[in-house]
Amino acid sequence: MAELILTGLSKAYRGGPAAVVDFSLSVRDGERVVLLGPSGCGKTTLLRLIAGLEKPDAGQVHIGGRRVDGSPPHRRGVAMLFQESALYPHLTVEDNLGFGLRLAGVNRQERRRRAREAAEWLGLTDLLSRRPGTLSGGEAQRVALGRALARRPEVLLLDEPLSHLDAPLREELIEELLRLHARAHTTMLLVTHDRREALALGQRIALQRDGRLVQVGAPADLLAQPTCLFVAEFLGLPRANIRAGRLAMDDGAGFFSCPEGRLPLSAPRAGCRDGREVILAVPPQRITPADGGEGTVPARFIESREHGGEGTWKIEAFGSTWLMRAPGGPAPAPGERLFVTFQPDSAFFFDASTGSAVSIRELGG
Repeated sequence: MAELILTGLSKAYRGGPAAVVDFSLSVRDGERVVLLGPSGCGKTTLLRLIAGLEKPDAGQVHIGGRRVDGSPPHRRGVAMLFQESALYPHLTVEDNLGFGLRLAGVNRQERRRRAREAAEWLGLTDLLSRRPGTLSGGEAQRVALGRALARRPEVLLLDEPLSHLDAPLREELIEELLRLHARAHTTMLLVTHDRREALALGQRIALQRDGRLVQVGAPADLLAQPTCLFVAEFLGLPRANIRAGRLAMDDGAGFFSCPEGRLPLSAPRAGCRDGREVILAVPPQRITPADGGEGTVPARFIESREHGGEGTWKIEAFGSTWLMRAPGGPAPAPGERLFVTFQPDSAFFFDASTGSAVSIRELGG
């Protein structure tokens, strides 16, 4: 185990945009951090820079207090697991588990001991004599993971290890990774573009966009305090309801005004700057059923939906559609009228021009 420190890493490929831009991140000794972002944002390039498979244009990589960005891959104390298991088809599971140790010159007895230890950790003991062609996708990926762990790396890098597995196998391997980390305490940096995987696996999540680190923190902190619209949109489960509009004042009361209608703002936001253009993001869980009366909004039920395993209702209000979390119980009939409450205290506001989060103090500025 070791601390991983990235300082100002940058990498650009000839003829293309920069893949990684001034990227700095610290992963604590034994910590499990997920690097999350859309496809093509530079996540895999960052892992390759750490592993020594690519040379940075600028910046430094420290592992366990040693600067390693000038060292060859085999001297960095890093193991990397790729999307595909890349097992050797002519070797048994046991020989695949020990293959990296063989290249490192570890004697046969020690190779066997470490291979069997990794097999025990990952539930592969009964498969040691089999060959990759007889394994399921989940089993093959566990063997690849065991091969990386058998080397006892200081840092384990995982590049989209679940992306090619079906949903049940993904859930199974997520649990396997959590159990493994609890047992081995290996420093892990895992790449994914899947928000659910990131929320399930990350002790902290680092969001990357266009090669840059956008925000890093515990999953609950990122969900509660996104620093920009990109984070709120990309990490939201289900996705937030996004509306562009402006702040308005009417008789001393503050409103968010958009073509669909007006939402009253809470008292701390009542002194908002009249006419400021903002983007409102309302998480579905902040729209709740109501019995009618002051502060409620008439709506019409459209349909039930599933988003990332969470039940939602699609409703119409203010002349447009919104998603709200299903409150439980039977859903209304399509077209049925209901009342809902929008909770502005739990909504997020972002500057329309920059996408940066706008604080309550700024709303009143």
